[in-house]
Amino acid sequence: MSTVSLPIAPPPTTAVDADLASLFSAHSEDTSTSSETVRQSVRRRLFGEVRESTRIGRYIVQGHLGSGGMGSVYRAYDSKLRRTVAIKLLHRGVEKPQSRERRRRRLLREAQGLARISHKHVVQVHDVDTHGDQLFLVMDYVEGQTLKQWLDEGRRPWREVVEIFRQAGEGLAAAHAAGLIHRDFKPSNVLLGPEAQAKVIDFGLVRVDELTTSGSGEDSTFSSHDEHDGLGEHGEGEGEGGEADLDLTAPGAVIGTLAYIAPEVFAGRPADARSDIFSFCVALFEALYGLRPFQAESRDLLICQIIDGRVQPAPSGRRVPRWLHRVCLRGLETDPARRFPSMNALLAELSPRSRIRRRLIPMAAGLLAATVASVAIAGVFGPAPTCAGAAEAAQVYTVDHAKALAARVRGSGAPDAEATWRRLDRALRGETDALAAASESLCATRAGDEPAAALAVAPEDAERCLAALRRRTSGIVDHWTAADADALARAPELSFEDPAGCLDGSLGASGEPPSAAIATELAGQLDQVELDLADGRYDAATLANDGALARAEAAAIVKIQARAWWLRGLLQSSTADPRATESLAMAQMLAGRAGDDDLAFRALLERIRALANLRDRPEEALPWIAEARSELGRRGLGGLDEALFHSAVGELVAVRGELAEGREHLEATLEIRRRLLGDDHLLVAEAENALGSILDRQGKAAEARGLYEQALAIRERVLRADHPAIAATLTNLAGVKSALGDDAGARADYERALALDTEVFGADHPRVATIHHNLGVEARRRGDLDEAITHYRSALAIRRRVLGSDHPLVGATLNALAVAHARRGDAAEAIALYREALALRERQLGADHPDVASTLGSLAAALVEAREYAEALELLDRSRGILRAQPELDRGELAWVLRLRGVALLALDQPAPAIVSLESSIELYEALGDEAGLARAGELLAEARAAARR
Repeated sequence: MSTVSLPIAPPPTTAVDADLASLFSAHSEDTSTSSETVRQSVRRRLFGEVRESTRIGRYIVQGHLGSGGMGSVYRAYDSKLRRTVAIKLLHRGVEKPQSRERRRRRLLREAQGLARISHKHVVQVHDVDTHGDQLFLVMDYVEGQTLKQWLDEGRRPWREVVEIFRQAGEGLAAAHAAGLIHRDFKPSNVLLGPEAQAKVIDFGLVRVDELTTSGSGEDSTFSSHDEHDGLGEHGEGEGEGGEADLDLTAPGAVIGTLAYIAPEVFAGRPADARSDIFSFCVALFEALYGLRPFQAESRDLLICQIIDGRVQPAPSGRRVPRWLHRVCLRGLETDPARRFPSMNALLAELSPRSRIRRRLIPMAAGLLAATVASVAIAGVFGPAPTCAGAAEAAQVYTVDHAKALAARVRGSGAPDAEATWRRLDRALRGETDALAAASESLCATRAGDEPAAALAVAPEDAERCLAALRRRTSGIVDHWTAADADALARAPELSFEDPAGCLDGSLGASGEPPSAAIATELAGQLDQVELDLADGRYDAATLANDGALARAEAAAIVKIQARAWWLRGLLQSSTADPRATESLAMAQMLAGRAGDDDLAFRALLERIRALANLRDRPEEALPWIAEARSELGRRGLGGLDEALFHSAVGELVAVRGELAEGREHLEATLEIRRRLLGDDHLLVAEAENALGSILDRQGKAAEARGLYEQALAIRERVLRADHPAIAATLTNLAGVKSALGDDAGARADYERALALDTEVFGADHPRVATIHHNLGVEARRRGDLDEAITHYRSALAIRRRVLGSDHPLVGATLNALAVAHARRGDAAEAIALYREALALRERQLGADHPDVASTLGSLAAALVEAREYAEALELLDRSRGILRAQPELDRGELAWVLRLRGVALLALDQPAPAIVSLESSIELYEALGDEAGLARAGELLAEARAAARR
């Protein structure tokens, strides 16, 4: 499979002089050296000088993937997060300045729009920035091919096509739910990644409902000569006239690729979700039949065909079910009101359940043979049923019933009597046919003619359900064949339960959807899950929650599903399971679908916290902070929602090394919760614990200890004695006790926490690894290096097994293990471990993270001991630069780095810069009141001054 990401076709010929247009042909076979030179010159004018190995900010360009009317796409390497990404860079050069600015705004709008969507079938935007005077997006790099390329490889079975389009449709539905319209959906704007997972791409024409202003012109349906983003794009492999040219849009034409544009857009009306549905169905028709539904020899004729709705006949030789052809035709209706009302409604027709229903209810032409002509009845009734249930269904609404109903309605004198009769007759015949078909299918399953897997319930339950529906429908028939004129004048559109639900389990034995009763029962079950979660009984809570989720999904109760996914995410967060972010994303999406805004907001905030706790993926949460801030502004400040917002953001920015900002957020969390909940609430303890962690990292051990002790007191009063939250606070408290010299207290707290967490989580868990790591720190501080190394190696083994070898916590333990080896005199082992920790931290945290500065300093110290002064000085300079940019960090570490730098400079016979570095170190030691550090730096300064005088 080829490797592509966000492929965009070559730039439109309308963007350059006609004499140069041929230079951009992808099919030119005879290109001279001079032509190539001219082509490269023009490309530089259009796209700027971007080549392989060019750096765009922190991104190193590795290759060109494609270009379009709006920009060029490159494969690039993110040097900070150490991953391959796709960069979309806005064109520059030939357009007017005002047009260029419109393009910049449109690309920014694309970023803002896509950043609001987190869906597995939509490409994810990670960053938006500028390169010189050009704006660019940073997106997922997806290995795979476009849907167009996949279809061009050969004819595909219709089921494969439907599955891929169903995935792409879910991506569009997610965009629509976020208020976004794609407006340029087509096969080349869908990527198929590993295992044929579809992702919708290139939202360059997207409309963000909340970001546009009516009448501003920026979201105009029509584009000017200078603004035709995404237009003029060839499909891959097309470029020499013919049909490919119909993908081109002339100056002044509407936005979007011509063949896929909805007719209302040509009429000057704004595009909406139903316009995307039209484009989707054009692409689906094309994928199923190998040709587009609208064909013409010129642009004008093509536009006329689209506006008139002249769909091409389905070609022979393609085995496409009639129901699927009807789905396409409905999506291609010229009147948007006659299309599917939403993408979700269209997807429902493509779903497996709908296909099962169609299997159970064949086309009327195949089932119904006899036509009743008397009293102008157009009803059609089928042949004799072949099983008892179907025979009973056939008697629910017979020819005699139809005659009686026709006579009653027509004789009632009701207005629109004929239309009323036809509406009632159509509904009753449809339900009778469906009952008969479902009964026939049940009989066939019992006889072994159909697989038992087609039946999701016990046969006797299915039969009871069908019998209930037959009785209910028979009662409705009796009611309307005896109704008086007033009732008939108000006759509604009849609505029936789908008998297929008796077979697939969506209806109970009573024939009623069981969702209401199930929802009440499951809500109570989830209440208990919340209690077990709060009580730290994670195994019991997880088991009960998974059961509730399975039942909610089977009953299609979206609100219960959302709550169960949310609880799953909280449980996973509590047990350090990295899948928490995925569960909370699912909860957020489902809560939005269910209209539960409160749960959607809580899920969003918990998702930010979960991403922060992963430590290696905090950047992924940045787009969601903006969404959370916007939602919080809508809800209003001052409540517990605001406290949760500050908690999530504070934890995230602290993980990124921004401790001062993180502290401000967590102080706000604590203030709000104390004010609203009092001083003795568990949420107050949670805030105290989190704030203490930041103070601890800032070197304020005494203040952190006070907060930890307050949090521990609350948790021990409110929670059971072996609750995991108590172990978490004990672990933090032990760390500051150790830093303050209380070795006995630290060891006791660590051992109690280790016993609690091992009991709850087992010996092979990340929390247990954390305590082993901290016990190693405590042993090292009291000088027992052998014990420290034993604990570090236990922590390292668990973290590598559970979290993976490239996790930041693995880097932390490698660094600590190196410190222990260095102090024991194992210089070579220490240097090797430091190098491994440094490489991992730079990969995962970025080159400017405070933890990277710490490892740089430690490795430099080991190199100084090994007399490798030149490399040590280089590393110390890097560490000093990072620490100086982080003023909220412990100044003691910077003082130590400056002192060590003075040692290296002296060894390299550079006394003058050594004096400067040591004087700075002394200033910091004096401010900190560190007498030992001050004495050592003073000795070195005297030595440097003496060397300078020599």
